[in-house]
Amino acid sequence: MTTLSGPTAEAAPRRCRYWQEALSGGRFRYLVVTANKLLLERSPQPWVDGDRAVAVVLRDGDTVVYEIDGTLDPDRCRGT
Repeated sequence: MTTLSGPTAEAAPRRCRYWQEALSGGRFRYLVVTANKLLLERSPQPWVDGDRAVAVVLRDGDTVVYEIDGTLDPDRCRGT
């Protein structure tokens, strides 16, 4: 299991690209995304929701489990 930090306001696009590269390079099959309310980070869910390379397996409140099948779209990092 690997933990990657979510977005912060000032570094979101750069962190999104790093996050996607780590996922693509790590040969992960599943991704669990949830808000980290203790660290006041926004959920990275907008980075993956709707991406063609993932499918929602389970959604429960702020937590979503995705199955990864391909490379995440780097254009999803724009405007985050």
